[in-house]
Amino acid sequence: MSACTTEPAPPEPTPSEEPGDFVVATTVPVRNTDPVAATGTADQDYVANTFQTLMKVPPGAQVLKPDLATDCGFFDGVQIYTCTIDAEARFADGEPLTADDIAFSIERSRSLHPLDGPGSLWGSLEEIEVVDPT
Repeated sequence: MSACTTEPAPPEPTPSEEPGDFVVATTVPVRNTDPVAATGTADQDYVANTFQTLMKVPPGAQVLKPDLATDCGFFDGVQIYTCTIDAEARFADGEPLTADDIAFSIERSRSLHPLDGPGSLWGSLEEIEVVDPT
C-alpha cells in the first residue's frame, strides 16, 4: 500500500535545550530512590535510569564496561583494581565530580549493607585509595 500527498512532511521535533521533567513509567510504585537501598524491581529501574555508574554491563553483554569511568582494570595483576574518571565529569548542578565523591559513595554502600542491595557486593574490597582527583 502507498499514498501520495501534496502536503509537506511536518518538521522533526528538536530536543529542548531547557531542563525539563524526567519521566519514568512503571507499573508498580517506586518506593526507594536511594541507589544503595533500591532493592525492588521498580526501585532498581528508577536508579538505573537516573544515576550514572562507574561501570555497567551493557544490554546483551556479559562483562563490565566503563560508564562514568574512562578506564578500569587490574593494572598490577590481580589485587589492585584501578579506575580513572574524566576530569570534566560533573554533577547535575555543575559541580565537579571527583574520585573522592566516588570513594564516598562506595564506602557508604559498604557501610549500609542492605541485605539485597549493592553493599553486599563489596565483600572482597579491602580498601579504597584515592590517588588524585580522577
